[in-house]
Amino acid sequence: MKDWITHHQRQALLLWNTSGLIIAALAMFSPLIRKYPLLAIGVFLFYLFWTSLGSRYFRSLRLAQFQQVTAALYDGCDPQPLLELSQSELATIPMRRGFYPYLGACAANRMTALYALGRFAEAIDACPSGPLAPTDPAGQLVLQVNLANLHLAMNHPDVAQELMDRAGELLSTLPADHPHRPLCQDAMDSFTIALRLLQGDTQGLLPTLESGLETAQTEYQRVGAHFQLGRFYLKEGQPDLARPHLEYVVAYGNRLYYRSDAQDYLEQMEEETPKQEG
Repeated sequence: MKDWITHHQRQALLLWNTSGLIIAALAMFSPLIRKYPLLAIGVFLFYLFWTSLGSRYFRSLRLAQFQQVTAALYDGCDPQPLLELSQSELATIPMRRGFYPYLGACAANRMTALYALGRFAEAIDACPSGPLAPTDPAGQLVLQVNLANLHLAMNHPDVAQELMDRAGELLSTLPADHPHRPLCQDAMDSFTIALRLLQGDTQGLLPTLESGLETAQTEYQRVGAHFQLGRFYLKEGQPDLARPHLEYVVAYGNRLYYRSDAQDYLEQMEEETPKQEG
């Protein structure tokens, strides 16, 4: 029933826009209506009101759905609903100027979901571009940070660092009270930690990693913090300390790509244990 309602609400939105264009065309070209210019103006104003009403209804409806699937990612570590909704919207919503911001957000959400699923090459290809690319510094900053993390996950540290340097320049242009600033700063700090772990530089990282776990507010953040701590202890040659963190990732990571990485680490540890005992 819910899918049926969603489908017909989408069709109603498209009908509003299509009917509005037809009414506007009639107002402009019908010889009868040309005889009554005030009527033509009234019809055109009604068209503007009708499409504006539909656009506001559309935004509130879709926002509620994205809030639900985003909760599935951050509370349940499941990016699949976010990916499916983003792809559905991009396939069905018309590519019109009024919808560019919304479609750009859908493309960014699809990119985020693909990254969380470990489909890195697809995530880079899904990067918002053309009319869907962000034009404001805050949107560009988020995009640069996401691309940097993607390239780092693909083991391209040089490219990732260049992208993050660009993100740092954009961050410096945002006001101190901008809502995107703390989120992007946290993402940039996590990037620095991941880069150092990749390079084997663990000196002084433990307090930062432990603080990240203590301040995590969602299951998505907790799983990520445990994964970083597990990798840290493996780099330090302390598998017994790494084990509980990696086990947490396997237990609660759901569909996140590093759940399988944590499982691989644990299996390698099991294979090495008999050798050490022998």
